[in-house]
Amino acid sequence: IRGVPEAKAILSQVQPSFLQSYLASFHRIYGWFSFDAALMFMAYNQLNREAGISGDVLEIGVYHGLSSIAIAALRGESRQLYAIDLFEELQTSEAYGAGASYRERFEENVKSFYGTLDFVVPIASASSQLKSADFAQTFSFCHVDGGHSPGETYQDLKFASDILLPGGLLALDDYFNPQHPGVCEGAIQFFRENPE
Repeated sequence: IRGVPEAKAILSQVQPSFLQSYLASFHRIYGWFSFDAALMFMAYNQLNREAGISGDVLEIGVYHGLSSIAIAALRGESRQLYAIDLFEELQTSEAYGAGASYRERFEENVKSFYGTLDFVVPIASASSQLKSADFAQTFSFCHVDGGHSPGETYQDLKFASDILLPGGLLALDDYFNPQHPGVCEGAIQFFRENPE
């Protein structure tokens, strides 16, 4: 009979930690998110939790769910992940594939980590069609990775900042990406007009 330390070592190989499983998922879930970004989100979120800031989380632009899996882990106890994307409304394209299978992949990937989708609130819409007044100010973390034009970026930042709890975190994807200069433009405009 093996001892307790040996049994724990075997169990750790059979049931890897969330971060180990998540890192391994980068080989099977398609997307442009980085593991380093997930770790940074988690570190900042931990500081917020220690300060008592914890709530729902939101992501604009979820694609196949690679970043959504990490962001879902940032939600407070019994809180939800709001996933905003065009999903089935997205036209078939070479870059994204068919919209219907796109949503299925997102749901399958999130469920593979959490075993359920009960905490997920999918919103099939362009984020520009949503009004922050229709959402409660219960969000402790928002990740913006939607449209990459200056106008879309500005609107998404405004929407997310309106629904954040005081002290909540707002992450913007592709700010330094030379392929998407509109993101930087929209962000600069947002911060110039909203210095607070």
